[in-house]
Amino acid sequence: MKNVLTLLLITNITIASGLEDIATDKKLNESIALSHHFKEFNENQKGISFLTVGADGACTYSSIQAAIDNFLQSPLGNIDIRIATNKTYVENIVIGNTNISLSGGYSNCSNPTGAGGGLLSNDSDLALFLDNVDIRNNTARNGAGIAIVGGDTDLMMKESLVLGNVADYG
Repeated sequence: MKNVLTLLLITNITIASGLEDIATDKKLNESIALSHHFKEFNENQKGISFLTVGADGACTYSSIQAAIDNFLQSPLGNIDIRIATNKTYVENIVIGNTNISLSGGYSNCSNPTGAGGGLLSNDSDLALFLDNVDIRNNTARNGAGIAIVGGDTDLMMKESLVLGNVADYG
């Protein structure tokens, strides 16, 4: 999968180099920088603070939104919210104007270094990383899986699925 992503980025660079639209070139450069940041983030996770979400007593939070809300009230710098699979999460996630990482696939919160509702970004300028997260079977009026409305949101997904979501619009 990494080879395909690299090839796509190189193709985008080739296409954009012939464009004279400065805004397009700027957006492309920001996307490339974001891709490099995401790669560095994954390589350096040992030094990053993290919060845990799940059902067992070792978890910092029992809901994803509570972890996000706490982070937004007192930002800790680079943060990874690690989501355990020992619970079913029925939530509509709202993320403010900040960069945040959500990582899923952890069997419990005692060892959040193991396997490594919908999502709404509303008028936010942010970078959002989803790593090993499934967003499925949500129902909403707009964008039941992922809705990005306004703002300048960059979304990167790695080994994640968005499926089975039903929306009236989007």
